[in-house]
Amino acid sequence: ADGAKRCDAVARLVTPVEMGTGFLASPWLLVTNNHVLTDAATAAGSTATFRYEEDARGRSTRAVKVRLDPDRCFLTSPVDELDYTVVAVAAVKGRPPGKVFRSVPLVGATGKILSGQPVNIVQHPAGRSREIAVRNNLLVGVDDARYLTYLTDTEPGSSGSPVLNDAWELVALHSRAEQARDSQGREVHPAVAFSLND
Repeated sequence: ADGAKRCDAVARLVTPVEMGTGFLASPWLLVTNNHVLTDAATAAGSTATFRYEEDARGRSTRAVKVRLDPDRCFLTSPVDELDYTVVAVAAVKGRPPGKVFRSVPLVGATGKILSGQPVNIVQHPAGRSREIAVRNNLLVGVDDARYLTYLTDTEPGSSGSPVLNDAWELVALHSRAEQARDSQGREVHPAVAFSLND
């Protein structure tokens, strides 16, 4: 049940220049990466689509498209710092979006995940319908106070996805993926993703 609630809060973002993923962290505020929504003007021309998923026949089911509202709130940190953006989302039939789709709370507690434990990522890779990478994605290191490294499969469009532990608590904001290499520089796994620690 907690996983389904968290998934409902994740949206596909379509900006004037690219696609990404974001999630509601409160009734009115969406979190994504700065490199997805770099400024208020980009956010004003962007939409968030919640519940963008497909049924067994490949048909879109209950998708709800919502405008972003950067005039009400827009806060960002550049890519070379924390690479996040927080932006207000317009009402859904007069209601706060987080009351319709729920949210993924930002809880600053430490110890929510340890190296070797699995992470779950709810994403819209390449703008496709919602996909969930679960269990076989392991945290391999805490690089410093801002970055985690974990093994998983992601694609462009997954930037801004929530990275969750097995209790479906937020542990990071997915930022980018890189090819993993061994000590001799040889590729060893499809991807190592680097994320901002919560």
